[in-house]
Amino acid sequence: MYNKIISKTYFITTKLYYMLKYFQNQSISFLDLNKECETYKVDATDFYELIAKDEFKNVLVPTKDKNKAVEYNIPNNLSPYTYVSPERVDLFITKHCNLACRHCFEGSAPSFRIRRFTNREINRVVSQLESANIKILKITGGEPFSHPDINTFLKRVSQCHFKTIILTNALLLNSTQIDLIKNNNMQLGISLDGITAETYDYIRGKGTFNMLLPILQEISYKGLIFSITCTINKINLFQTGALIDYVLDDLKAQSLLLGRLRPMGRANYNSNLVLSEEENKYVRNIYFKKKEKYKDRLVLADDSTLKAKSESNIISCSAGNSIIALDENFDVYPCIFGVGHPAYIMGNLLTQDLETIWGAEKWKIFRGGTHLDDLRDCRKCKLSKECIMKNCRLKPVFEGNTFLDAISYCEKKTQG
Repeated sequence: MYNKIISKTYFITTKLYYMLKYFQNQSISFLDLNKECETYKVDATDFYELIAKDEFKNVLVPTKDKNKAVEYNIPNNLSPYTYVSPERVDLFITKHCNLACRHCFEGSAPSFRIRRFTNREINRVVSQLESANIKILKITGGEPFSHPDINTFLKRVSQCHFKTIILTNALLLNSTQIDLIKNNNMQLGISLDGITAETYDYIRGKGTFNMLLPILQEISYKGLIFSITCTINKINLFQTGALIDYVLDDLKAQSLLLGRLRPMGRANYNSNLVLSEEENKYVRNIYFKKKEKYKDRLVLADDSTLKAKSESNIISCSAGNSIIALDENFDVYPCIFGVGHPAYIMGNLLTQDLETIWGAEKWKIFRGGTHLDDLRDCRKCKLSKECIMKNCRLKPVFEGNTFLDAISYCEKKTQG
């Protein structure tokens, strides 16, 4: 059982599952349930104890969704690494953006065309995700709020049980949209690459920081659930400590994700922003100091120093096993780094059902069909057994290399 508001998973008995499912699939009352339990001599005590707890007071609520969900049948022969359906779906709703940031790994810009959606397309795709019981839909871009159909899309997903997160620069958000997001328990992931106009505007454009501040304050004041993402670069490096305190203490964001600028996408043409190894160590040091205060609210992304001892030679990550990505045409990819590469289109949700796509043989290379000995660089590295970065196969593809190459910025690949 999954609570999308607090992102918590509960493990319940089979009996409780089927009793809750009984309410989900039929228009029944507690009287009907009691009669069923009496007929089949089922003790419902634990069920009533569960729903009486404050934590579970919203388990049984009338659904807003009047559309009959499509059926999702679990595919056969999934690997031991693969969930019965995707847990998280990343939707690239558009590559269009109101900005053209210097560090954008997608290279999004105002010049990109926006693909409009029909109501039929929205209903089909969202129904597929709902029936598969995904936990999280993450809407990204480009800038999602530059899409003219974003409000229609958000109103449709507000009827669903999964959690919806929108990744945004927040500059196009208006009060009506903020209220829609709050009232439907959606969440925002907002980019903040500096706490002064000098640092933020250098990345995103003149005047953008002063536009953003009142929007951030409204979001914080209205109590939305939001997180902040900051990409550390040479321009904002000196603000790292102060930014952490501002985001988590003053703005009261739920969490802060720190990333370090990597030479991908548009950052390849702005290499003066990429951190040196000494500067990367500086960020790590600040992170570990602040982590003592902020605990799990502070996260350092893409940390190549992380180790995970493993004796297995099988290469496998969350891509194609617990997550997928969709582009604006609703083509399905293993993860965001595969989007746009024809070789990694695994299907299309407008013409195929998700269960058919999820069960396809084409996923094999992500589900145990790739081994350490297949990797050109990683197999030679003496740290290969403990490095977690070797499992990511589509970042090298995104960088213009092959599926079997190492990530360009791996600090370990030259140590073999």
